[in-house]
Amino acid sequence: MKLFNTTEKEEFERNINSLKVIVEQIPIEIEREVAAIQAKFANGGYLPNSPETSPLI
Repeated sequence: MKLFNTTEKEEFERNINSLKVIVEQIPIEIEREVAAIQAKFANGGYLPNSPETSPLI
């Protein structure tokens, strides 16, 4: 008795391969986000009362 047919096995393999690609890109994405945050707050770029940080009233 087989648990999965051929189509299901192929779909499973495609899903696994897609997830592997995503996992490999996580460190790159983390570096990109860290760089963006550092650039935003570098050289006094953070202003406590700027529209980006002020609460909406």
